[in-house]
Amino acid sequence: MGFENEKVISVRILVTGRVQGVGFRYFIKQTAAQHSVNGWVRNRDDGRVEIAAEGTRQQVDAFIQKVRRGTFFARVKAMDIQMHQPQNYIGFEIKATM
Repeated sequence: MGFENEKVISVRILVTGRVQGVGFRYFIKQTAAQHSVNGWVRNRDDGRVEIAAEGTRQQVDAFIQKVRRGTFFARVKAMDIQMHQPQNYIGFEIKATM
């Protein structure tokens, strides 16, 4: 059975840690492309990064695992992950700070 037959799930993730000013949003966009995850990422005024991600359970789980590891410069302290209704995002974009 291929991915096209699998149910799409949607999550909202709030990432806490050293995640702003270190290229984290670009890492997220690249990671989303690697795992065929659609959605968006943006910095928040409170210092966190917010991510909306959609894909199959397998794609989203793999994406979350990589996000949790962070990058050489970014340090993820905590992630708050909530399930959401799929919005049928196309592609993955970096949004303006909220």
